[in-house]
Amino acid sequence: MFCYLNSVRDGISQEKNFFLRMIDDISQSIVSINSLAKDGISNTCLRELRYLIEVAIKSCFIVRNSNKDTFVEQIKEYEKLLNSSNINQINTLEFYYLDDFNEDFKTEAKKLYGFLSKYTHASSYQLMERLNRNIIGRTIGFEGTKELKELNNTIEKVYSVVIVLIFHSVAQYVPGDFLVEQTGKRLIGILQNLNIFP
Repeated sequence: MFCYLNSVRDGISQEKNFFLRMIDDISQSIVSINSLAKDGISNTCLRELRYLIEVAIKSCFIVRNSNKDTFVEQIKEYEKLLNSSNINQINTLEFYYLDDFNEDFKTEAKKLYGFLSKYTHASSYQLMERLNRNIIGRTIGFEGTKELKELNNTIEKVYSVVIVLIFHSVAQYVPGDFLVEQTGKRLIGILQNLNIFP
């Protein structure tokens, strides 16, 4: 939300920046993930997390590549990309705030997306995992700390990926306002310390 509010003050980003136009969808996902996680509905939560990564990668790609001025024009220009679940466009993006971790970030984001894709459809992996949880009494509302820690770790990783992608989709002053203290001390290393890398 900070990135959105700090960006739209320029008067043009609200219409032109595809990522910022997706803030309603992103906010809805974050609210639903919070509710789902609290109620122990982990598989649906994981599906929503996958959506967040997908929309963040595509939004960053469109911001960095489109020369269209309106959201509608951008949707039309990238209709095929938006209708596909493929995230290979991350391979063409450069994440200049990550310096030497650029390729590591791409690899970890793709691995995370691949893992979460196991929960998108009725996969054997997802069904066996649920069956094994049921056998040990880990049903909705009766999760153990291990399951909750794993879910929280995954949520943290996804949110970290989304933060990196949005910081690379807005004007440089926006992450600067977030990552530089009033004293001028830079917190830019914080991106490299996010819970993305193993």
